[in-house]
Amino acid sequence: MTVLITLGIAGTDSGPFDLYSNNDGYTSAFESGVSKAALLAGYASSLVPDYTVVIRVRSNNILCTNYVDIPVIETSTTTTTTTAACGCLEIETNISQTDLDDATGNTDPVNDNLISFFFLDCNGVFSQASYTVAGTYYSTDVCTNNPASILSFRYMKNDINITTVVSTASLSAICCTTTTTSSSSSTTTTTTTIP
Repeated sequence: MTVLITLGIAGTDSGPFDLYSNNDGYTSAFESGVSKAALLAGYASSLVPDYTVVIRVRSNNILCTNYVDIPVIETSTTTTTTTAACGCLEIETNISQTDLDDATGNTDPVNDNLISFFFLDCNGVFSQASYTVAGTYYSTDVCTNNPASILSFRYMKNDINITTVVSTASLSAICCTTTTTSSSSSTTTTTTTIP
């Protein structure tokens, strides 16, 4: 299947990138050596295995091996306007105790045992939610209308930002707002940020 993969921003030390599918547990790259410039501009890959639900975009160099998992949103070509059940969905956050336990040694103890999640809300406003207890969360305060708006997690360890985490986030099927009208497109588009 063909997927348009777009990174909204990539760290200066990141790239080139290897692309993986959840189909094989992210063990074999289906595409390697994709340039940062191509992903920032929007990279169409026709090598994505069928039935892929999540693409892992992993930086592959000695200075940066971070990765980001991007959910694949399938759409189909149509000339009609469709009405979605709702225009804004709650984000399901799964907070890992491992991340919380690792968030220690900070000068300001308020940052200990705390993980923050960053996203763009349904109006495109940069937002943050913070967690101190592990578990799965749904909240009408943590909503978006685009899986590409799920940006990143971060916690502090010894006063250093840690962005490689075990915690995850994804769109739920729970509505935050009322009905919206949208048109579907012919390609799958995802945008995300890799530190």
